[in-house]
Amino acid sequence: MTFFKAITTGGITFLAGVFASSAQADSIKLDVSVYSNGSNGGSYTLTPLSGPLTNSSYSSLAILSATSFETFCLEPGEYFSAGGTYAYTINSAAIVGGLEAAIRNIGLGDQLSLGTAFLYSQFATGTLAVFDYSASGRKTSNLALQRAIWWLEDETQGSLTSAYQTLLTTQFGGTENARGNALPGGYDVFAVNLTSNSGTTNNQSQLYYHIPDSGATFSLLGVALAGMAAFRMMIRRRA
Repeated sequence: MTFFKAITTGGITFLAGVFASSAQADSIKLDVSVYSNGSNGGSYTLTPLSGPLTNSSYSSLAILSATSFETFCLEPGEYFSAGGTYAYTINSAAIVGGLEAAIRNIGLGDQLSLGTAFLYSQFATGTLAVFDYSASGRKTSNLALQRAIWWLEDETQGSLTSAYQTLLTTQFGGTENARGNALPGGYDVFAVNLTSNSGTTNNQSQLYYHIPDSGATFSLLGVALAGMAAFRMMIRRRA
């Protein structure tokens, strides 16, 4: 399995995103770094090109360049081309969703779990106690966090180290509890859903941390997430 699939992006006119403020689509560049883990996942470097995404809420520990931030994959069965440009929308679920959406026949969308939102918020703020942010330990820590996120999202590639088992049990009273649905915007974490080929191809959804302010940046957030309200009552348990 590979996480990078050749996708032609030149000359593409993307569909406008949910948060688009003009006729042009909001777009990002998604790339790998020396701390990425190839076919085993992130972290990946997301650089906003247009639209509301910003790294203003991130700790310097989760930023590798002035305009980017580090993110992790939600859907190991979908792909992106390293260094490619993609249109995006911001939501509370991975669209079309990963393995869980298919198994549970819940339609378009795999709501973020409580554990995923919690762990990524901790990572983004530089406070994830079980994560090594140093240059020497970061790649290994990225792999453990990526696998924990996949486990929390019911993806078969996921797994928990003992450190993550302890952390999630302490926070939620048990690792299975951590798989419960987060409310939209819970822990200030969102899904960034990527598309290409004029919106006809769904690409790998990623994670985003942002503390909403009083400005217009996230003024449409409630509208965008309203359609996901039905997911609030879903309990993410294995069949």
